[in-house]
Amino acid sequence: MTSINIRNQPDKGGNLITGKGLSKGVLALAISAGLAPISYGADSGQRKSIVLEEVVVTARRRAESAQEIPLSVTALSTEALEDRGVTKFTDLGKNVPGLNIGSSSGSTNSPLISLRGQRPSETLLTLDPAVPLYFSDIVVTPTYGTNLSMYDLADVQVLKGPQGTLFGRNGTGGALLITPKAPSNEFEGYAKVTAGNYDLKKFEGAVSVPVSENFAFRLAGYSTDRDGYQSNVADNDAACDDCLWSEESQGARLVTDFHGESFQSLSVFSYDEDDSVGRSPVPTGFNKEDGLGTLYDLIWNGTAGQMLNPLLGPVLPTETLVDDALERQASRSPFDVEVEQIPKQTIENWFFSNSTELEISDDLTIKNIFGYRRMELSEFQETDGVAVPLFGTITIDSPTLPADINVPSPRSVESEQFSNEIQLLGNSFDGRLEWVAGVYWYKMEGREKYLANNLGPNAAWPAGPSPVPSLSTVWAFAQYGFYNSSSEASTLNEAYAVFGEGTYEISDQWSATLGLRQTWDKRELTVKNRSTPFADPSLPVQCTVRDEDGNILPDDSCSRTVEESFSSPTWRVALNYMPDDMHLFYGSISTGYRTGGFNMRGTDNLTLEPFDEETVLNYELGHKADWDAGRAGTFRTSAALYWQDYEDIQKTQGVVTDGGQFVTNTVNAAEAVVRGAELNVTWAPTYDLMFSLSYSYIDAYYKEWDLPKAIGGSVVVLDNEDSPFVYVPEHSATVSAKYTLPLDSSLGEVSLVANVYWQTKTETSQYPQHWDKFGYSDETLQVFDDAQEIDAYDIWNFRVVWNNVLQSNVDADLFVNNAFDEEYIIGGLNVLDSLGWSAATYGEPRTFGGSVRWNF
Repeated sequence: MTSINIRNQPDKGGNLITGKGLSKGVLALAISAGLAPISYGADSGQRKSIVLEEVVVTARRRAESAQEIPLSVTALSTEALEDRGVTKFTDLGKNVPGLNIGSSSGSTNSPLISLRGQRPSETLLTLDPAVPLYFSDIVVTPTYGTNLSMYDLADVQVLKGPQGTLFGRNGTGGALLITPKAPSNEFEGYAKVTAGNYDLKKFEGAVSVPVSENFAFRLAGYSTDRDGYQSNVADNDAACDDCLWSEESQGARLVTDFHGESFQSLSVFSYDEDDSVGRSPVPTGFNKEDGLGTLYDLIWNGTAGQMLNPLLGPVLPTETLVDDALERQASRSPFDVEVEQIPKQTIENWFFSNSTELEISDDLTIKNIFGYRRMELSEFQETDGVAVPLFGTITIDSPTLPADINVPSPRSVESEQFSNEIQLLGNSFDGRLEWVAGVYWYKMEGREKYLANNLGPNAAWPAGPSPVPSLSTVWAFAQYGFYNSSSEASTLNEAYAVFGEGTYEISDQWSATLGLRQTWDKRELTVKNRSTPFADPSLPVQCTVRDEDGNILPDDSCSRTVEESFSSPTWRVALNYMPDDMHLFYGSISTGYRTGGFNMRGTDNLTLEPFDEETVLNYELGHKADWDAGRAGTFRTSAALYWQDYEDIQKTQGVVTDGGQFVTNTVNAAEAVVRGAELNVTWAPTYDLMFSLSYSYIDAYYKEWDLPKAIGGSVVVLDNEDSPFVYVPEHSATVSAKYTLPLDSSLGEVSLVANVYWQTKTETSQYPQHWDKFGYSDETLQVFDDAQEIDAYDIWNFRVVWNNVLQSNVDADLFVNNAFDEEYIIGGLNVLDSLGWSAATYGEPRTFGGSVRWNF
């Protein structure tokens, strides 16, 4: 998929910032591009030719033509985002093959980003993403709430492969760059109203004001109110229609531009908030088989699901047994679920960035980029997707209530980050060497609190359907009458780096790129945890954190702090060959790493042991070209082949603590190879018709992965070499088409846009080759198999766009997304072999509506 990517911000003279060697006039024409802009030329035979304009990216921290850099990058302009219906962060995953954006839970504010097969297991303050997200050149950590920034954007760029030299936080899979629109040098703006099914009501607008010759600002904002995509069809007080997975969000952004003869200072201030009802995962499997051993084996083997039916039977009516609930769910749509509580989530983001650039001379510029972000999240989730107290956690103050009632949250996350980067950008040796060098600093402090199952000592069993505690509460209450648990983790993440990269023009056809970065990271974690011991709930609530000698800490000082430092060099080497202005061949070798850290759920030496850096070595060959096919039109292609050596992969695995508790721990568990191919084709057969194709092939396999697991009362080491990469499709593709109707210009411009995303099947569990070793029956193994595979799917979007309606300043459009109402899975959690449960997170159903936009 190729589309224009323009910063569209004025320089000190009011012109577009275009980068060295790019035509300002060509780029100005390109601003109004859809799939990719075209212009007209003539050959010697006077035949008009179709010329695809420059696509400008900032993948190497300066504006350059995408066809002239040795990187695989996909760029989406403002209009391309609109044509494809990209209004949420998750929509990007259906428009950039190889990029997958999902979730392991029902939260809509905790995206998991995967690119080129590299996907973190979860979103945590202490776990760096494989694909960092940058907003206005500032890395956003953690990624909670990033979907709230998707309005009034100049462009989105997806950089593929390790980004270990020029970007603030190292990325092993790639990087996502989101750039808001900057002020223009003319008074202009828009107001847009959108309405659709599920009672969608959305307003978006912006105004750009040139206050003086040297100062301008742009003010933008949005508000979205929509009913939920899911209904709770359970027979309880929480039953409701279209109540789950709703949205109520709003945001505002101010961008200021102050510039003079030799400098420019661009600042972004933004605030976003979301107060919504979460979605429910859809259960896909339940391991109810019993008789596998002692309680210790039960927990260690992860067969907690085996306790549910015999345990809950005496407490709850027979029709609410878990296997019955799953049988009912299997016959329903994933948008009709049974839950015992209404999940709630609120999030607030404060953001500020400033980029100040000073031109010291014609060949040297200094640039400073400062960033600040604060995030606050609170939520309680519907974890299991059944109206049975299974794995979810709610407190005595959080009963089952209608969706419009606010209830306290058992989980809260706060983070605050600062960063600053100083760059020197220069040209040397008569312009043959373009280079950038700099220093970088980053600091993030965060805290997560969690309160679970708080019934209180000797509490009476609650009457009616409210409140409903989770499984561990039911089990503890049935024996002892109470259960309590609370935890808190505070983290400090700091990073420092020095870096440099340059491209030297060896000849008119050959050039070489060399980049190097040295990064130092420091991680500090403080954990606090108190609970009723799971092995003996008759004991009072007590500290569960242990000191270095393995002793439980006193209740009045239930806190342990650990810290560790990490460092790693990363580099890039590329050789580029341009035989003419229409072709680029390149070969590159690059590295990237994710820093090490700590498990924020740790309580003892085992679970607080630091995990080391994760590294990747990437070999890549690529070709980019423009082709004039005569009467068949014009083509633009880019293709890449890559091979990645992936080592010390950070995996979250189940372990048993010194106190006999089942927890998860992050370790450097595996080594793998990821190899693949990417292809992008844009074809303009006529002036009014445009096609684009993007394709990704990913072949990933483990070279080494030994997994310790208890089977039959003893610990064995399983060879996980044949494990699949979960939620990573082998093949994925996007095809887009845009046709502008041949109408009289007095009517305006009417275009028809179609877009389809397709991917092959994916898998949900990393251990299917070992299931037959666990001693389960054929019936249970079939449950495992059914939950393991996600079918292939395709998503179709259509849009009719009418710009300049009757030569006015009004645009209108009609849209339908997921036109054929495909039910497709974007993530989930499969722990059938560890907790006896699996559930899927689904993508959005069919949505349709229209919008009217007034431009001024």
